Amino acid sequence: MKPTQRLEFLAETLTPSPTPFLSPPALQTPESRKQRHRGTPGYMRACAASKVAGTGSLSRRHTSQDGSAPLKMAMRSIRKARGCWSFIRALHKGPEAAHAPQVSEHTQLSWILTCLVRLPRLQHLHQWKAKTAAQKHGGTAGLLTYPVLQAADILLYKSTHVPVGEDQVQHMELVQDLAQGFNKKYGEFFPVPKSILTSMKKVKSLRDPSAKMSKSDPDKLATVRITDSAEEIVRKFRKAVTDFTSEVTYEPARRPGVSNLVAIHAAVTRLPVEEALRSGAGMDTARYKLLVADAVIEKFAPIKREIEKLKMDRDHLEKVLQVGSAKAKELAHPVCQDVKKLVGFL
Repeated sequence: MKPTQRLEFLAETLTPSPTPFLSPPALQTPESRKQRHRGTPGYMRACAASKVAGTGSLSRRHTSQDGSAPLKMAMRSIRKARGCWSFIRALHKGPEAAHAPQVSEHTQLSWILTCLVRLPRLQHLHQWKAKTAAQKHGGTAGLLTYPVLQAADILLYKSTHVPVGEDQVQHMELVQDLAQGFNKKYGEFFPVPKSILTSMKKVKSLRDPSAKMSKSDPDKLATVRITDSAEEIVRKFRKAVTDFTSEVTYEPARRPGVSNLVAIHAAVTRLPVEEALRSGAGMDTARYKLLVADAVIEKFAPIKREIEKLKMDRDHLEKVLQVGSAKAKELAHPVCQDVKKLVGFL
């Protein structure tokens, strides 16, 4: 991974990424508590900064019922405009002090947890294998230990439930193992968090339905983004890979491309797969692609309008980041201090 790519990756996980963790009760509003079991996103890194949007692609993390999605997308746009390093620094500044320290407790706990995990455990993770293979075995130690940093993000706030996609389940198993291992060695301290999977566990690529939809996909037609124009969304669905059978059916094993379209249609309309199929009855795949595109455009339209509105209020976005960082620091520091006492640092 190139340094610039690493910075962008780091910026996104500092602000969600992929990233998708529940805030502790102290940071949740009554409304956010209602949403928590609907797949509300929120990597703990920026905590009350609302964790700026993860992928920006079509997924369970961005729905009209997730009222924080426009705010997150607007904040992400601000991040890109300002540049990675300046934005990362802004993430962890207090609401008043211009030079307040970053929330360093994340990396401190990550190092402690790294001392508890064996090398083969990290090398056997699917994403490590896939990414190092893609980089011709040029993976770095930072990439290898990144799942431990994710674990620190969760455990530092003693989170109990984590909404994740199917691709993150293995990383969650590592989080659970680290929590249990720490508790066994030093006494009961961390809750063992549970994964929350939504009905749409993984959104597949429009160009390769065997892979997940990813913002880092080099094929720009593979991923639908909330900020895409209506014309771009239509073009991407027109180019979506299907097969030579024109009938619309849901058979993931035999017809992954068409089944991906049905799954997306069902997700954005909140219909069961059977009803999504009935709405496309009598259509060939070409017409059904346009039906799905229209449903996605309709779903994203109010979110896009709110994003544009929030982007005009830069001061508000900055305030959200600053206040959230201060609250995160307030929660993280005492937990990290307790950990240091347990392991003998203090």
